[in-house]
Amino acid sequence: MNSAIFRSWVGRYHIAFCVSLLLTGAGGTQTIFTEATEESGILLLKSRGTAVGDYDNDGWPDIWSGEFDEANENRVRVALWHNQGNVRFENQISIVRGDIPQRRKGGGPIWGDYDNDGDLDLFVAVGGFWAADRGPNMLLRNDAGFFTDVALAVGLTDVQATDNAIWLDSDRDGDIDLYVANMACGSLPPGYPEPRNIFYRNNGDGTFADATEEMGPELKLADHNCIFEAAHGMVAGDFDDDGWPDLYLGVWKNPNYLFLNDGQGRFIDVTTREIADLGYTQDVAVGDIDNDTDLDLFQSSAHVLWRSPLVLNMGEGQFLDVTDPLGLSKVYHVVGPALGDLDNDGDQDLITAAPHNLFLNNGDGIYDDQTERSGIARSCSSHSLVLADLNLDGFLDCFIPRSPCGGLFLNNGNENHWLRVELVGIKSNRDGIGARVIAVTGDLRQRQEFLGGLGFDQHERVGHFGLGKHTRVDRLEIRWPSGQVDALTDIPADQKIRVFEGREEYHAVTPTVWVSAPPDTLLGGSMVDLKVAVRPALFEPDATITRVTADLSELGGPADLPLRLDEGGVYRLESSPEIDALQQGSYTFFVKIEQNTFLGDHWIQLSRTLVVLPVESVGLFGGAGGENWTWHGQDMMRVTDHPGADIVASWSPDGTKFAFFTDRDGNWEIYVMDADGSHPVNLTRDPGNDFWPSWSPDGTKIAFMSKWDNDHDFEIYVIDADGSYPVNLTMTEGKDDTPSWSPDGTKIAFSTNRDGNFEIYVVDADGSHPVNLTNNDDDDFSPSWSPDGKRIAFQSFREGDGEVYVLDLETGNVAKLTHGWVAPASSWSPDGSRIVFESDRSGNLEIYVIDADGGDPNKITHHPERDMNVGWSPDGSRISFASDRTGNWDLFILHMGDTSQVEIDPQERETVFAGSEALAVRAGSDWWLSWQPTAPFDWTGYAVLRFAFHPGDLSASAGEEFSVWIRGKEVDLLREGRIDLSVKEWQVVEIPFEQFELKEPIEAIDFSGDFTGSFYIDDLRLVSAKPSSESTAVLEEHVAGLPLTSTLEQNYPNPFNSATVIRFALLTAANVDLAIFNLAGQRVATLTQGDREAGTYTVRWDGRDDSGRALPSGVYLYRLQVGNGQEVETRKLLLLR
Repeated sequence: MNSAIFRSWVGRYHIAFCVSLLLTGAGGTQTIFTEATEESGILLLKSRGTAVGDYDNDGWPDIWSGEFDEANENRVRVALWHNQGNVRFENQISIVRGDIPQRRKGGGPIWGDYDNDGDLDLFVAVGGFWAADRGPNMLLRNDAGFFTDVALAVGLTDVQATDNAIWLDSDRDGDIDLYVANMACGSLPPGYPEPRNIFYRNNGDGTFADATEEMGPELKLADHNCIFEAAHGMVAGDFDDDGWPDLYLGVWKNPNYLFLNDGQGRFIDVTTREIADLGYTQDVAVGDIDNDTDLDLFQSSAHVLWRSPLVLNMGEGQFLDVTDPLGLSKVYHVVGPALGDLDNDGDQDLITAAPHNLFLNNGDGIYDDQTERSGIARSCSSHSLVLADLNLDGFLDCFIPRSPCGGLFLNNGNENHWLRVELVGIKSNRDGIGARVIAVTGDLRQRQEFLGGLGFDQHERVGHFGLGKHTRVDRLEIRWPSGQVDALTDIPADQKIRVFEGREEYHAVTPTVWVSAPPDTLLGGSMVDLKVAVRPALFEPDATITRVTADLSELGGPADLPLRLDEGGVYRLESSPEIDALQQGSYTFFVKIEQNTFLGDHWIQLSRTLVVLPVESVGLFGGAGGENWTWHGQDMMRVTDHPGADIVASWSPDGTKFAFFTDRDGNWEIYVMDADGSHPVNLTRDPGNDFWPSWSPDGTKIAFMSKWDNDHDFEIYVIDADGSYPVNLTMTEGKDDTPSWSPDGTKIAFSTNRDGNFEIYVVDADGSHPVNLTNNDDDDFSPSWSPDGKRIAFQSFREGDGEVYVLDLETGNVAKLTHGWVAPASSWSPDGSRIVFESDRSGNLEIYVIDADGGDPNKITHHPERDMNVGWSPDGSRISFASDRTGNWDLFILHMGDTSQVEIDPQERETVFAGSEALAVRAGSDWWLSWQPTAPFDWTGYAVLRFAFHPGDLSASAGEEFSVWIRGKEVDLLREGRIDLSVKEWQVVEIPFEQFELKEPIEAIDFSGDFTGSFYIDDLRLVSAKPSSESTAVLEEHVAGLPLTSTLEQNYPNPFNSATVIRFALLTAANVDLAIFNLAGQRVATLTQGDREAGTYTVRWDGRDDSGRALPSGVYLYRLQVGNGQEVETRKLLLLR
């Protein structure tokens, strides 16, 4: 584009900006997304990166998610969510053979067929940004549906901490190369290599070689000590439209980079001012926002003071910042952006994970904030976001994996048309990475480029084109990396097509489906008929199916049992394996379809998890069972109950208040509240993040660490206790944190890395006279002053692991106090005889107390979730701490020793419901009980938690809370009316597991309340679920008639107890009737009736009829009737009371 045209674009967007001021952005009123997390079965992890790809070739996109928990290095779960095709996902991580590194997983998991064998392999970044969590990374080679880590064997030998990665075919030789970005936060372990990024060239024989120097030494971007110059969001795309993949690298706190591929095997730095944009770039989103067929960039800034620029590609290496005129001037502190046509109107919309925002492109380049009606809005933020058509309805769905704020959100759709394009490279790489697809429909031109990831995340690699009201694509042009150009014409809309390189033809793609699936549940020890049928999809029109087999090896059967061909291309299996040898648990059933194609052999695999139910319930306490479980009871009060995270409570000198830090207002601020949790007040209200408050001995001031203006490292601030007069005490280069007042109020101790590594310093209360107290080569953190002012406890890594040390200020001697890793928080008892600290020495963060002179520590909390950030009350009777046992970080108070008013006796013999012993509880205040197994308990196959409760001598007004907790989910029995304190007899309580949303083994069953008096618990047990009344789960059942314009999905959960979800979709506006019928054909409940717009609808049913009466257990039918009644779809559900 020449300079005259460039100036015309500037003028055009100036006009657009003026017009945007007049727009109200009314848009439609229909909610765009509906959350389906609960019914999907997906467990949200604290993920830093997510990738979508169809690893088993069944036509349904699957999801990989790995965990990066900043607060817990031991939480390193990974999940491979297999898409079952009915908005249900199963974690099939067991198909990864061998060990998975027990380290945090970084961003940059990416699917890619590196060996061009027709199935997706997976690169997994290990370490994230912490040097201590360094690799090696993983390269999971796909071997017909099972994965093997071959990273070291193929030459990926780097052992740094990796946080970003992308695939690209840099030399267009048909083999995808790999670029990884490495980080180095924290102290470098011995032998850690020079921190740098690495470019791995694919040798074409299944191995890789480090080619960073020859591709361009500038690509190394050396990083150390959290400078974050190693690249965050990054992408390889053809930005100058010359057919070669270029490289954009977003960099945190440093200039971004754009490297153009010179076509000779090197990358040349052509960074412009608009691209560099010195700031806090976290992620990148790429797309053609103005439909001029070149790639534009959205650079997200994870910083409250830095905007996230949208730069328009003007051609010839020129970019124009159009953030303000396009309506995005107020988009700050953004993480996890994505560009995609979410409403299928033919232009690229913008969606973000942090905050959860949605901006729809109006078609003239202006972005309209539609967050309110998006259906994804949250009060908290996430990190990662991917787009994919998860239910194959032609609309992009959204998955935000980050716990606790994320979720799976299904696009409700509309009447717009669409086309989806899948590519298969022949001379080019098999995935078509680097291919550019241009769709022309009338005057509308759209471009999609097949990308190898975006650094942190990878969207579904399928070209998605919204067509608005157009019903055909006039011309589809594919420019392959090899140089081949294919052109297709006159393609009908509303289908997914597959295009093979060089054949200049396409065919419609349908998924492989179960016609009759295995049953969801089997009863242990019984005979079950596995009547299974599948309808395979052909990889290409001339393919021939050579073999279809079932793998029953996990059930004790054969691994290759043939299925026979029946009518209509359906393959069937009829077998009756006896499962009496199987124990309660989950087993996977596989069906493999083998085909011969013009490219050679091709395979597809279907899989389904069968749950073997226990024959009877299991007793956990009282009556029978429970030998491996233990009761813990404590005088404990939950102080805060807010969706935000509340951390580190510092007691006021008189013990009546807390200072703490919280993100309940969006960023981290210092709050003060009464010690009972009432009257919270925000003291800081600044744009930066504030942490670690410490109250002065006279109660008039609070010291804390802050990035007050967000333009410098953390400094030590002091503020008046009412929030007035903040003062920066340190104002030096380096990070200053974790302040602690001296008992006489004249000095403040803190840790700082101003000398290169972290040391303990002390300054006068006005910030003068800084003195280095430790002066050690290893890191020292988190000082805590003894009550007599003569000693300071701190955490140090001078002998490897973090331990508690005590510095004698008079002699300078340092004594090691603990032996077993501790976290950076400790507090002295008021008499100076003991120190409370947190440690994961038992495998999980718990609170311990140790004598100030050393000895064996005493564990004072007992819970599988994390307890941390301790503080001893001024009177010595209580300890405050933060815990995520409620599913969120809240503050708690624990009464110590003789001050505890809670006693438990698990061998009560007088008041008993079953057997000879019950649990007696005598409480004088708030209490917390925990019933814990020695190892996590697999609850699979159980449906209900049941126990007996006796109110003892409690009065009807004895308290306001009696809650049961499992894995952070609460059921308040008093609020729900499940118990009655005035009824002085045993009451049986049953809680369906649905209410706990369980997706992981049980590590504790907790009870909490505020009763004063005595009560009893007995006969705690898990009640087994009942198997489906039919041995075959028929997932597809359609009434013959006109072609369906609607779809009705299987309800979830099924069977169900208290509630179930039914979802249906309308492709066009219609009159609908959704109703429940009994097996006699009588209508018992009308769920939805009347005119509805096109889209996806979710109906939740509580099992009651039209009169509000609870229906009895049994099989029911639910029927969707559309239009004049000729279009009908019916499914079965099972209600279990």
